[in-house]
Amino acid sequence: MQELADTVTVEEGTYRQWKCYTYLTAGLRVTITKYVSSGPKDEPEYVNIPSGINGMPVTEIWSTAFFGCDRIEEISLPASVTKLQDGALSGMRKLISIAVEDGNPAYCSRNGDLYTADMQVLVCVPAGKTGKNRVPEGVTAIGYRAFCGCTGLREILLPASVKEIGNGAFMGCAELTAAVLPERLKKLGRDAFAGCRRLRSVTVPDTLPVIEKAAFAGCKGLAELRLPAGLRTVESYAFAKCTLLRDVYYSGTPEQWRQIEIGTQNECLTRANIHYVKAPPSAP
Repeated sequence: MQELADTVTVEEGTYRQWKCYTYLTAGLRVTITKYVSSGPKDEPEYVNIPSGINGMPVTEIWSTAFFGCDRIEEISLPASVTKLQDGALSGMRKLISIAVEDGNPAYCSRNGDLYTADMQVLVCVPAGKTGKNRVPEGVTAIGYRAFCGCTGLREILLPASVKEIGNGAFMGCAELTAAVLPERLKKLGRDAFAGCRRLRSVTVPDTLPVIEKAAFAGCKGLAELRLPAGLRTVESYAFAKCTLLRDVYYSGTPEQWRQIEIGTQNECLTRANIHYVKAPPSAP
């Protein structure tokens, strides 16, 4: 268990400095707002977030607290931290492992990835991971920017239990080549796969009625798309700059296709060849 620092009187609402951390207080709780790397610039960092500062527990981490901290390879959360703002641990390019102290009521770690304590939501996959990542069965949601910036991941396997993919969940996964979305998926957030430039094929399940804004924007390698008859709306920019998209396999009828509401900046989709099939062909 990490020790609390010596007690010091701190004025509430004022930015304060403690070692490498900038923080704010609210009541008797501490929110870390910024971390500044220390030590030689060419050496990796291993960060243990303190359980307390100046006698007060650290309970929250701001979304930009570790922005640009590209030397951190491992980071550990104390049991006291029960709130991570959206994307708080995303985008650290060399991060390969997130650990959580036993007894944390909000979060847990599995294979170095961060989940909610009940294993329902995948919160963050370290951006420095490479190869293949398999999300365990039982997870129901992929959180905001959970895989954002994981440029070394080539394959991501999602279980059938996933029903929601959050905004920017896979944004910038530059080496990802295929996406077969779970059969029970009901929500695909904005920018979900934006910038996945090597993504070649996508299969959308019949349970998904809306493809949200910019979901696949900038997927310049996307050549083949499989869409279900249950699709009702494709929001603006969903397929913007998907310049190689040539073939769309649609499991509905021409009349159903014409009824889909397709937003602006989706010319790459509307100009593609639409193949009307009873069921999309198997992914290669």
